[in-house]
Amino acid sequence: MKILSITSTYPRFLGDGAGSFIQSISEKLVEFGHELYIIAPDNHQVQYKWQTKVQVDRILYILPRRLAKFGHGESLRADTFLKWYSYIFVVMFGIIAVLKILINPTYRKADVIYAHWLLPGGVIGAILSKLLNIPLVIHLHGSDVYVAERYMIFRPFVEFTLLSASKIIACSENLAHRVIKLGGKNVIVIPYGVDVNVFVPPKERQSSQWKFITGIGRLVNKKGFNYLILAAEKIVKKYPQCKFQIIGDGDQRDELIKLSNILNINDRVEFKGNVSWNLIPIVLANTDIFVLPSVVDKQGNVDGLPNVLLEAMSSGCAIIASNIGGISDVVIDGYNGLLVEPKNVDQLISAIESLLSNEQYRETLGKSARQTVTAKYSWAKIVKMIEDTLYQVVIS
Repeated sequence: MKILSITSTYPRFLGDGAGSFIQSISEKLVEFGHELYIIAPDNHQVQYKWQTKVQVDRILYILPRRLAKFGHGESLRADTFLKWYSYIFVVMFGIIAVLKILINPTYRKADVIYAHWLLPGGVIGAILSKLLNIPLVIHLHGSDVYVAERYMIFRPFVEFTLLSASKIIACSENLAHRVIKLGGKNVIVIPYGVDVNVFVPPKERQSSQWKFITGIGRLVNKKGFNYLILAAEKIVKKYPQCKFQIIGDGDQRDELIKLSNILNINDRVEFKGNVSWNLIPIVLANTDIFVLPSVVDKQGNVDGLPNVLLEAMSSGCAIIASNIGGISDVVIDGYNGLLVEPKNVDQLISAIESLLSNEQYRETLGKSARQTVTAKYSWAKIVKMIEDTLYQVVIS
């Protein structure tokens, strides 16, 4: 197949975590023998000398390039409110992308348009689908549906896009139900995957005086890291050998650091900032407990299915996660991880203590997590499902 893929996020440099799952899907489709053309916005952090296995056509939509801050996790403030310039940049990117595709004979001959995110990728894909008579498949990832729900100004574009799609892929059951309420038809659920050959358990966990409890994600409200820090205050008093490490960056960073200082645990909570995605397997291999304390934020935004959860499971980590969004599609409480209610610090403390006090329980959960991922969530299996979906719309 000739696949025209439209995305607002794609890794900009070696080790960039933004859109790493899009890169994994894209490279696997190429590995399966398909021709894939990726359209993505330029960004001030793009390193053009670095190329992935898939050629990416970056759309230059504003000069100077230092102003190009659309997509790549930079469009929403704290993953809650659209930044003012996003309204302008999305139109500029959309218009230039459509025109560039229309004048490119290779792009016009695509068999299928595969658009990531309902907004703006889906809208761009819907316009091109109508103009070029090419079937459209939209892949939803979470924040796109939140924006569609919250901002009525986009609703006409959302309705047009959903009606134009031959298939809609959601990464979780929760996301599927939400897009159906918006008018989506032909919605199927395909979860994310993980490279099980990269994210592997250590042959033997290194002995250390510390027990590492790790959280990874953007430092925004819906990730719930403030609740992890509140739990950390109680844990470090009872288990002085514990050290919490929070990996990622975002608008909530200063607020979270301030909280750890107020609680006087800044020596036990490390904020490591963004860590190269290539190094995350090493971090997880040395993690004793992985915690994903996601919440529904005050504006209603919630994680779809955080890919880092699958990466931690593949690495054989003992998992503690919030019973929310697409997380409970993957984590079975007491079998391959522990589920806690979001924002419930007492439950979080209890779950962490139960794992710290029982090494065998940690190992059992970690092994089950690894088995779950290798059986169901390898990228080879997941992208095969995506490939079958693309084939279906082309044939029909």
